[in-house]
Amino acid sequence: MKKHYLCLLRGINVSGHKIIKMEDLRILFTKNGFEDIQTYIQSGNILFTSEIETKEGISTFIENLLLKEYGWIIPSLILEQKDLNQVILSNPYPKLAETSTNKPYVCIPQKTLNKKQIEVLRELNYEGEYFTVTLQGIYLYCTKEINKCKLSNNLIEKKLGISCSTRNWRTLLKLQSLFNTP
Repeated sequence: MKKHYLCLLRGINVSGHKIIKMEDLRILFTKNGFEDIQTYIQSGNILFTSEIETKEGISTFIENLLLKEYGWIIPSLILEQKDLNQVILSNPYPKLAETSTNKPYVCIPQKTLNKKQIEVLRELNYEGEYFTVTLQGIYLYCTKEINKCKLSNNLIEKKLGISCSTRNWRTLLKLQSLFNTP
């Protein structure tokens, strides 16, 4: 049975690195058995349906596909609609989300964090940078521009030892609405 998924690709089309056109991704996904493909903006957000039964299986398939096609290791995070809905419902900064279209940011790990990883994150402290860790992700709020923050996706990945994918609040809400559109 086909299920609807969201793929968040990590680190494409950022600062001129690993450039992949969304049209090319749609074609590649179609050629490889995915259906109902829809992309949103250039940062690697892809909605699709698949008969592959596990999120891990889809992630591995997509990562191998991109490695073969482009020669790059590109981590992919796969979410079902319920996963994305839970990320949005778990926002510890609802007032900030209402007043700022880009804040907070959510760093979503590929795997559920363990106690040791959470403790490592809690040791981080940067002026003007706030975060809350939930089961769904690391919710970041920075009082300065995100590209000037020390608490970045790269730092979080390094501290956790796993791949993560970060999106701004506006993007997550748009992806949720696309998931809800038949």
